[in-house]
Amino acid sequence: MSKVTFTERLRLAIRVFREPRRTHDRVFVQEHPSLERVERVDELIQLSKGRQVLHFGFLDSPFLAEKHKSGDMLHERLKVEAASAFGVDINEKDLDTYRRLSGDTANCILDISSPDAAVPLLDQVSFDVILFPEVLEHIPDPGQALRNLKKLCVAHGAKLVLTVPNAFNFNFFVEACSGREIVHPDHLFYFSPSTLEKLVSTSGFRVLSMKQYGPKGAPREPGITEAGLVCVCEAAV
Repeated sequence: MSKVTFTERLRLAIRVFREPRRTHDRVFVQEHPSLERVERVDELIQLSKGRQVLHFGFLDSPFLAEKHKSGDMLHERLKVEAASAFGVDINEKDLDTYRRLSGDTANCILDISSPDAAVPLLDQVSFDVILFPEVLEHIPDPGQALRNLKKLCVAHGAKLVLTVPNAFNFNFFVEACSGREIVHPDHLFYFSPSTLEKLVSTSGFRVLSMKQYGPKGAPREPGITEAGLVCVCEAAV
């Protein structure tokens, strides 16, 4: 049997895509709106300006030392732009390193995905925005994490900002046509605009806005990006 070339795979994928969908399949079809394109870090900083921020996954592991040295660590930029920024992570070793490098002790260790997460640990922290960037896809039970985050949002009147990789990363599809899969070794999930909205809604949140993030020049078709999604939510009470 002759080997199927990349071009032949791509042509087949395009042909299947263009075929009319059967009527009874329409229940599975979710229309993608044209989402605004933003740069991820700039958007997070803009949403945090002048606000009291609770930042999960703030240590940027395993790139902590590198980003601290280069000045590219998101949390350190938030400390400048936000009214306050309190960091939460699960990596005790990197937290010790960060404290030694920065002198910043406004932070703690907490696994927000645990059913018995010690949410009261944060009762003495003031915040009105919770950042949860590039974390949800690493968690075995993202629904549990979101339910715990809702408790925090309700108690503090805070909004939740999520960023996640987009399942419709164009580069993933190109590689798949060659029989390869691009996936972060620690990722457990990928989210599309539809599945992310469904997850946050069933976890007790209301989506206020959703945007794409990605580099300049990336494909701008609805639902397609080189990177991911930025979702702003509030607790539905």
